[in-house]
Amino acid sequence: MKTILAGAALLLAGCSQNQQGTLTCPVPQSGAMQGSLPESPAQIALGGQRLCRGSENEIAELAAALRARHPGVSTGAIVNYMVTAYCPVINRRADLHAAAKAKALSGFASRADHIVAATRQAS
Repeated sequence: MKTILAGAALLLAGCSQNQQGTLTCPVPQSGAMQGSLPESPAQIALGGQRLCRGSENEIAELAAALRARHPGVSTGAIVNYMVTAYCPVINRRADLHAAAKAKALSGFASRADHIVAATRQAS
């Protein structure tokens, strides 16, 4: 679990704030990096649409879909994918300033990590 959280922390470290009050989101890797899923930027964007509220059900459903497409995928790769997909969703929230967006994304990553790890153990 510590390894997964460390991986999510590294990914979130790449999410910086800019002058306009938005986050600089991670760039989809499309399987180019070790630990990333072989999915296109369009597929990752669709994943973000599935996470419109970042709810437990949305996270669990997307994790199940990713595991079905990529058997044996690690929890860390799924969480990294979800953070990459969800960051633009957070950025579109006009009601949040940059610090609140960063906090929301960090909270999402933590929630996703716990949910994805729990659903892996249940399957």
